[in-house]
Amino acid sequence: RSRKQSLEKKVGEMMLAIQAGAGDPAETLSKLAEILDGGEMVAGILLRAAELARQEKSSAVALQGEKERLAEKLVKVEGENERLNDQLWEMKLSAAEGLSASRKEIEVYLRRSEASEVLNEELSARLSRLVKERRQQREYIKLLEASVARLGGQLRGHDRGLRICDGALHRREVDEQLVAFRRSTEFAAAERWDYSLASAAVG
Repeated sequence: RSRKQSLEKKVGEMMLAIQAGAGDPAETLSKLAEILDGGEMVAGILLRAAELARQEKSSAVALQGEKERLAEKLVKVEGENERLNDQLWEMKLSAAEGLSASRKEIEVYLRRSEASEVLNEELSARLSRLVKERRQQREYIKLLEASVARLGGQLRGHDRGLRICDGALHRREVDEQLVAFRRSTEFAAAERWDYSLASAAVG
C-alpha cells in the first residue's frame, strides 16, 4: 500500500511538472528526471533528452538569427538595385538628350557646308566623333543593364535560399558576391571616366 501511495504521488508530481513546463520540452524533461531520481535509468534517459532539446532549441535560435541577418542584407542589396535602376534611367535620358542636341548641331553644319569645303571636312570629323560617342554610350548602357540583370538574378537566388533554407547560410558568400558586383560597376565607371577625359582632350 505504501508503494502504491508513493507511485500515485510520483504520478501526481509528474502531471504537475508536465503542466508547469508546457511549451518547454527541455524544462519538462528535467523536472520529470528529478521526480524519478537521477539514479534510475529512465531518469538518465530523460536528462539526456532534455539536453538534446536544449541544443536543438539553441540551434533553432542561431538559425533564426542568421536568417534575420540575411534578410537585412537582402534589403540592402535591393536598395542598391533600385539605385542602379535610377542611374540607368538617368543615363538613357542623358543619352537621348545628347543625341537630340547632336542632330541639331549636325543640321547647322550641313547648312554651312554648302558654302565651304573646309566646313565639309569639319562636319565629317564631327560626325565621326558623334558616332563614336553614341556607340560608347550604348556599350555603357548595355554594361549597366547586364549588371542590373546579374544583380536581379542574385536577388532571386538569395530569396530562394531564404525560402528553402534548412541550415545556416554563410554571410561571407553574400559579401563576396557584393564585392564582385561593386568591382564590375567601378570598372564600368572607370571606363566611362577614361572616355570622358579622352573626349575632353579631343574637344
